[in-house]
Amino acid sequence: MAEQAQWMYRPGRSVDERFSLDVSFTARPEEPWITSPMWLDYERSTGSYRSTRAFWETELFASEAPDSGRATVSMGPHPREEGSYGWRISLRESTSALLSAIAPHADALMLHGCGLVHPEDGQARLFLGRSRAGKSTMNLRLDDWELLGDDKVLVWLDGDELLACGTPFMSKNLFVGWGETHRVHSMYALEPGSAELRLEPLQEADAFRTLLECIFLPYGEGPLAERAMEVATGVLERVSWGRLASSLEHDLSGRFQAVAP
Repeated sequence: MAEQAQWMYRPGRSVDERFSLDVSFTARPEEPWITSPMWLDYERSTGSYRSTRAFWETELFASEAPDSGRATVSMGPHPREEGSYGWRISLRESTSALLSAIAPHADALMLHGCGLVHPEDGQARLFLGRSRAGKSTMNLRLDDWELLGDDKVLVWLDGDELLACGTPFMSKNLFVGWGETHRVHSMYALEPGSAELRLEPLQEADAFRTLLECIFLPYGEGPLAERAMEVATGVLERVSWGRLASSLEHDLSGRFQAVAP
């Protein structure tokens, strides 16, 4: 029997719209198609971010309103996949890239990390790291926690708090998380392959370096880049930071205490 698809939101849960992005996609069936990391160059004359890649083309406008924007995308199928699946992968990657690009306009950031919700206090802990740092395996090591996402998690500033939700952009393990909002209590830099299990505070400079390394940000200048740095500073100030040094042999049970109400 085929496994049923899981929706990002459970029945009866309402989701607040934080940002409206008007996107028009156009198929690009002609070759050549190549895989290139998305990078947007800021054009001061037009106030837009533009990329012209052989794989796909895009132009992104962040409007003056803080809750809307516009983007146009022309793309072909993913060059490493055949048939309709190649188009599906291309659409997923381009949508993820656009969300990462426009997120700072809504005081948000897309992070390369695993988001898990503590079963007792309902608050999220985010585990950040680059590829092969052990993000996806945190979902298995803390298997009684609720998963937000094991590869890409969206966070945003909300007053004095930091909120997070899952995204449909999962890792190769295909763990599907939930898109519902949770308050973030703390973030941890993952240090894999450690012979000794250590859960220790992280200095502010190291925390900010970890955060910058794990932000999906496809540009380096212009107003969105400046806003992203402001949002990152806000993220740094709103949660506690730690370092988790461990290996898969270490038992994490009871290591993360629930927050008192």
